[in-house]
Amino acid sequence: MSHHDRLANQTPEQALATARIVWAALLLGVLTVTGIMIAMTLQSPPQPTGIDWFFIGLPAALLVMAAGIGHVVRQQVYKAGWVNHVVNPKAYVTGLIIYLAALEGVCVIAAIFMVIGAPMIPSLLIIGVGLALMAINFPNGKPMFPPDRDRRIGNFDA
Repeated sequence: MSHHDRLANQTPEQALATARIVWAALLLGVLTVTGIMIAMTLQSPPQPTGIDWFFIGLPAALLVMAAGIGHVVRQQVYKAGWVNHVVNPKAYVTGLIIYLAALEGVCVIAAIFMVIGAPMIPSLLIIGVGLALMAINFPNGKPMFPPDRDRRIGNFDA
């Protein structure tokens, strides 16, 4: 059985566990890369480039675009997986990964630009906003369960 088949046959509870693992891995990935880039920047500060606005403006614009477009794409994936008033588990996990990966990419770009020459504080603010958006999108599984179903999974409402 391929990975695609296993994901398609997951129960909502299994998909929620998978989504939470992916969420944590992507968040930790951003924190790790950011920590490494901070250490590199402090060890050998970059020389002023004269185009610092570019190294801050581009990631800031990308963050706004990633948040908006990522959300719309996630909703479209959910819509395509809509069956009997719920989102199927495969669409739920896929939509979440798309949204989180878009935000993660911007955070990594901002961290890399920090090493190249972007000012550290504005770079960390952009990364912080991206991380905050990722954190508040903790997978709760609500789209996979009927709205009238009173349900708790683990310590979180679903």
